Amino acid sequence: MKQIPLPIGVIAERSFENFLPGGNAAALAHLRSPGTTPVYLWGPPGSGKSHLLQAAAHRIAADGLRTGWFSADVAVPWVHEDAWQMIVIDDCDALDAAQQHAAFGLFVEAAADGQSLLAAGRVPPVDLELREDLRTRLGWGHVHALRPLAEPEVRAGRGGRRNVNLCLFDLDDTLLPFDSDHAWGEFVIRLGWVDETAYRRANDAHYADYQAGRLDIHAYIGFVAAPLRGRTSSEAEAAQARFMREVVAPQLRPSALELVREHQAQGDRVALVTATNDFITAPIARALGIADLIAVRLERGAGGTITGRIAGIPSFREGKVRRVEEWLLESGCRWSDFQRISVYSDSINDLALLEHATDAVATNPTPALEAIARERGWRILKLFA
Repeated sequence: MKQIPLPIGVIAERSFENFLPGGNAAALAHLRSPGTTPVYLWGPPGSGKSHLLQAAAHRIAADGLRTGWFSADVAVPWVHEDAWQMIVIDDCDALDAAQQHAAFGLFVEAAADGQSLLAAGRVPPVDLELREDLRTRLGWGHVHALRPLAEPEVRAGRGGRRNVNLCLFDLDDTLLPFDSDHAWGEFVIRLGWVDETAYRRANDAHYADYQAGRLDIHAYIGFVAAPLRGRTSSEAEAAQARFMREVVAPQLRPSALELVREHQAQGDRVALVTATNDFITAPIARALGIADLIAVRLERGAGGTITGRIAGIPSFREGKVRRVEEWLLESGCRWSDFQRISVYSDSINDLALLEHATDAVATNPTPALEAIARERGWRILKLFA
């Protein structure tokens, strides 16, 4: 273990200020103010994990505080200290059984003491071959997928032009073989939170409107949020976790995960862009290993209560284009900065987003979208065939 009042064994020149973010700007911004929710960084060698871990430790040391530093190279026992401001666990994918036990203990101690916990590995939490309680905790907080800088991005960091690729995935019936929004409605019925007959009738009607391209997104969000508004945060979180475990996880298909990994391995900047709300989709994005999620944001009032309204622009139909533009601008990018833009979707509701692609891929398309794809010469991908 390395206690880091002035980081021992940490490269001094690695800081947030000299980190070239490329497509990793969201991770950089988050680590500048990490909070107490655990953060997990993953990516291949050269993606910037070590730089960001060490930059975070330097920032803590600059404030006169200390960091506990652990990795697969550090033998157990791993002894926790209350005086630490932050705990770092590197090389999570390489931890042996004893180190996994020790790492789980650090998670518990960090939560009890309000310490920040920052971890990193080569693969996303869902692919970590670790004990289940540790793997779950690594995926519970903020997960950022890092990718190495392409040479054009290195030039961009030195004042040159960006020349990288962008990949945008729809979620429901694209990366998932079902509609998670509609499935959540059925799950709420199973929980006994609503009247079965009336709620199923309304849920099916909204879904039919979506498929027909006439959904009133604001009315629908009010409908979806209503069962949550009367629940405590612990009840809502327990239901969310159970939905992931019982409904979503069994239907995560290797073909979808492989497609995401393929684009990430190419160094593409990848985002999940969905009209389903962030309460449902945040854990799904983590399970898919996609760090950047653009979803319909549920407005929250005092104490984090869900109001039943949408915060900002809904990522639905043309709103997806506007939300992607907002997301790109956060890192100083525009559509024109990318050499290739891939968009995967099943639905005609995403036509505006697909039209921004250089490589539009009609994925498990509805008949309406398939007809348009054939007319325009777009690739058609039957991911779950």
